[in-house]
Amino acid sequence: MVVDNIEGSYQAVSYLISLGHERIGIISGPKGIISGRDRLEGYLKALRDHDLKVDEELIKGGNFKENGGYDKTCEFVGMTNPPTAMFVANNQMVLGALRALRERKIGVPDKMVVIGFDDMDWAPLTYSPLTTVSQPTYVLGTSAAELLTKRINGKAPSKPQEIVLKPKLIIRESCGGQGKQLPVCQSSREG
Repeated sequence: MVVDNIEGSYQAVSYLISLGHERIGIISGPKGIISGRDRLEGYLKALRDHDLKVDEELIKGGNFKENGGYDKTCEFVGMTNPPTAMFVANNQMVLGALRALRERKIGVPDKMVVIGFDDMDWAPLTYSPLTTVSQPTYVLGTSAAELLTKRINGKAPSKPQEIVLKPKLIIRESCGGQGKQLPVCQSSREG
């Protein structure tokens, strides 16, 4: 059971583009981890689908840890032409990113727009409540428990199944104010 990380990233970056951002940085996860690769793929797909040039300078490989988000954000803000928006590919790195911005007195969203991935309980409590891609963690847990129960009782399908759950973009103030929720985009995995 997995969350459609490509779709979640695609929604986040498409939303930033709809707000008028063209220089969108990403702090992605490690390429050796499928969620890191998929979240980067969703970012790239959104840029291509909206006819924006992929700028390698705006792609920073993170480590899914707070220090990675901090270090890569410092690199972004030190650029001659920094991004106007950042998509940070997990909750730990977004903590580091927000800390780096706060320490440099770069206000969110007035100087930098931020979207994270993984809607955590603390996301609405940040100074500018964080726009995030929410994973259906409750559904993940209950579905896994149901599948395990079926397997224990010998009622599970004989072939392994891949169940892909849809993420949802939760729009908060870190992108410049409350906005309308986007409809779920067509998944890049369907078909």
